[in-house]
Amino acid sequence: AGILSVLVFGAGTNYALLLVSRYRDELHLTDDRFTAMARAWRGTAPAVLASGTTVVLSLLTLLTAQLTGNRGLGFAGAVGILTAMLFGLVVLPAALVLPGRWLFWPLVPRTGDPVTADRGGLWARVGQGVAKRPAQVAVAGTAVLLALAAGTLALRTGLAQDDSFRKTPEAVLGQRTLAAVQPAGAAAPLTL
Repeated sequence: AGILSVLVFGAGTNYALLLVSRYRDELHLTDDRFTAMARAWRGTAPAVLASGTTVVLSLLTLLTAQLTGNRGLGFAGAVGILTAMLFGLVVLPAALVLPGRWLFWPLVPRTGDPVTADRGGLWARVGQGVAKRPAQVAVAGTAVLLALAAGTLALRTGLAQDDSFRKTPEAVLGQRTLAAVQPAGAAAPLTL
C-alpha cells in the first residue's frame, strides 16, 4: 500500500505540475483563461497520456507474477495511475480555470509579460533535437534499454527450498548431505 500511494501521488503530481506550468505560460500569451487552458491542455495531454499509458502497461505486467501480492499491486497501481491521469486531464483543468488568474497570486501572470521559462537552456536544446529526429532517438533509446536489459536473460528468479531459511537448519544440512551421496529424488521418491 505504501509504494502504491507514492507511485500514484508522484505521477499525479508530475501530471499536475506539467499542466499548471503550461497554463501559467499560456496566460502570458492570451487574456482569455479558457483559451489559455485549451492550449495548455493540448500541449500537455499527449505527454500525460503517453507517460501514464507506459506506467499502466508496465504495472499490468505484474499480473503475470507468481506472488498474489504483486499481482494485486499491479492491478491496483494501474487503476491508480488511470485515476491520476483522469483527474490530471479532466478535473484539474476545470479547477484551475474557475478561479482565474488570481490563483497564481502574488505572481499573477499578465498578458504580454515575458514568460520566465528558459527557452534556450540545455533541456530546451535536447527537446528540439529530439523533435527534429524522433525516429533516430527512439531507435537509439530502445537499443540502450535493450543493452541494459540484456543481463535479465540470465536472471534467476525464485528461491530454492533450502535457501528460504535465515539460518541453516539441521534438516537442510541433512538434505544436502543426502543429495551429495544419493541420486536425485532419493529423499522424496515418487511411487506410482
